[in-house]
Amino acid sequence: MTEEILKLRAEGYGYKLIAKKLGIKNDHVRYICNKNGVGGFIIKPVKKTDDEVTAFIKERLPDFEYVGNYKGCEDDVDIKCTICGTVMTRSMRTVRKGNVKCRVCEKAEKEQRELEKIKQQKLLADERKRQRFWSRQFKQIEMKQCPTCREFFIGNRTYCSNKCQQQNHWHMKDGYRNLFPLEEVYERDGGVCYLCGQPCDWDDFIVKDGVIVYGNNYPSRDHVVPKSQGGKNEWQNIRLAHRGCNSRKGIAPILKK
Repeated sequence: MTEEILKLRAEGYGYKLIAKKLGIKNDHVRYICNKNGVGGFIIKPVKKTDDEVTAFIKERLPDFEYVGNYKGCEDDVDIKCTICGTVMTRSMRTVRKGNVKCRVCEKAEKEQRELEKIKQQKLLADERKRQRFWSRQFKQIEMKQCPTCREFFIGNRTYCSNKCQQQNHWHMKDGYRNLFPLEEVYERDGGVCYLCGQPCDWDDFIVKDGVIVYGNNYPSRDHVVPKSQGGKNEWQNIRLAHRGCNSRKGIAPILKK
């Protein structure tokens, strides 16, 4: 074991490399070297032949091969990448450490990764586009009910016609009355206020000086979701309510329990 350690030490190997090659501890290598007077700094190795350099580089750098220009163990040497054929100059110290990389191959791998990323993004975008297309196709054949005239139709729009869409955006009081007649709302909801659960009274009004004054129990229409908060003028959003309950509710939406 001692002779093998001294032989590797004479070739220029350090403590760690010798210990790794022989499978022993680093402290044992240091002890043997100090005992035989070869401790401390690494002894300058003897110049190798071209065949030895070729084998040494092949052992340390599997992806490179020796080209030439070897002058000494501490000088530079020309090596060639076996993958792309790029010739580069590196020091023998760097070769011994085994941390040589081909920049051309690294750049090509990076570009390949970028191309794969772009390809995956394109495939994902095409898949989303296809899903949106078929979603629109199935939406067009869906049966819907117009929120204004309550007629059923097939299509991907909300209203059955432009006329119904325009009527649903009326803000004038008369237009609102014509769009949702109070009698129809009363009949649909059975005459019961959806806020308090009590029946509405058509007779809760008085005539004072020729002016009709409605009471709190008189029926009225109310938006379940107020228009100021995105509610629409549609039958599903219109409910029957007492005038008093409607006034107390204001623009507050109904919270579901």
